[in-house]
Amino acid sequence: MPATLTPGAFKLLPHMQPHIRISPFLPNAWEKLLRTKTSAAGRSVEKPDFWLDGATDIRWYASGRNALEACLRHLRFKKTDTVLIIKNTDGPYVSSCVTQTIEKVCRWSLASARQRVTSKEPRLILVIHEFGFPCPEEKIKIYRKRGIPILEDCAYALGSRAAGAAVGTFGDYALYSLPKYYPVPFGGILVSRSKLKTAGAKLKKPEVSLLLQTLRASYPLMPRWNALRRENWHYFSKALARYGYKPYFDLKSKIIPGVFLMKVPAGFAGEKVKRTLTAAGAESTQYYHQNGFYFPVHQLLTYYEKQYILRHFLKK
Repeated sequence: MPATLTPGAFKLLPHMQPHIRISPFLPNAWEKLLRTKTSAAGRSVEKPDFWLDGATDIRWYASGRNALEACLRHLRFKKTDTVLIIKNTDGPYVSSCVTQTIEKVCRWSLASARQRVTSKEPRLILVIHEFGFPCPEEKIKIYRKRGIPILEDCAYALGSRAAGAAVGTFGDYALYSLPKYYPVPFGGILVSRSKLKTAGAKLKKPEVSLLLQTLRASYPLMPRWNALRRENWHYFSKALARYGYKPYFDLKSKIIPGVFLMKVPAGFAGEKVKRTLTAAGAESTQYYHQNGFYFPVHQLLTYYEKQYILRHFLKK
């Protein structure tokens, strides 16, 4: 019988630790895609409406943050203008990647939160589909009636978009962060229903060519990737249920998770657990101020890596 890795094997790794990212980026996986012959079947990824219903323009950037800033520059925002952020939940946490990018251009406020709320009419609604789970459309209806432009933040929701969930369906703009789904080290996309007036710091042609080759080669693999992400989510959900941890959101059909996000009890030592996992080489963090914690669930996780994450999470 061939040797297999068991939980006891973790003790055999005192020095060399793995590097398990939330992103599925692995150099060998990317190289394989770059060497794959592609056909026209995968070229729908080049069309703007692959990313956003009814979109007619697409721009390529180094990151999702660059795509967000480019949208604000396109709208010619002033420092006194405000972006209203709407999320799945009403808690106060918003990624600093989002808020710090907005602050380069203008102000921001958070719907249903006390901080930074302004009475001035927002110039843009930023809808965040948190971790791939669609933000309820009823939260946006009142702003759509006012005619305020909507930008869908689909950074974690590319899998859900491909599976037919309600993301990239109602916005005037949408942005994506490619490394959160594809095994690539860079890449962001901004798509629009109308012509984008400014491109911002867009990527050069050779860089775009690398991304397009990656996306074309990935196209036939995406259904399997989506299934693997859901399988990994269920694996963690089942394994952690016996310890009293439950998923933060229900995994309904057509939803492809960007991470495994769980509820944790009040007083949970989130920073300590994060340090333990980080020291072990597994990326993770808290869902700050909302009693949540999350770690990778991507399609390239091995069984050993899933066990490794669980072992160090439960170690505390």
